[in-house]
Amino acid sequence: MPMPVVEIAEQTLSQEGIEYMRTAVKQINQNKAAFITALSSLPLVKKIHPSDANFILVEMTDAEKVHEYLKSEHIYVKKQSGQLSHCMRISIGTEQEMRRVIQALSNYR
Repeated sequence: MPMPVVEIAEQTLSQEGIEYMRTAVKQINQNKAAFITALSSLPLVKKIHPSDANFILVEMTDAEKVHEYLKSEHIYVKKQSGQLSHCMRISIGTEQEMRRVIQALSNYR
């Protein structure tokens, strides 16, 4: 195995690496909880599906137009297709990024 890969693996599995990961996961979960709370108060949100991942699946009224609007605001989310065409997958980012998504969705008309 190439040396840089071994070094990265050793750093990741070190006590410091594991602590860093735990801190990052804790922050993502806090950001997700705050985002879900804010998102659930928006009238265009129909349902927020439960998620243990670093993203959520959100059912929205007029998902296609909301998706286009977010793109125009340089906010990129994954528009779903098929039976989930009324949903968007939104990845959880930093607190600031998530506030920006809420602000944009609050301004959507």
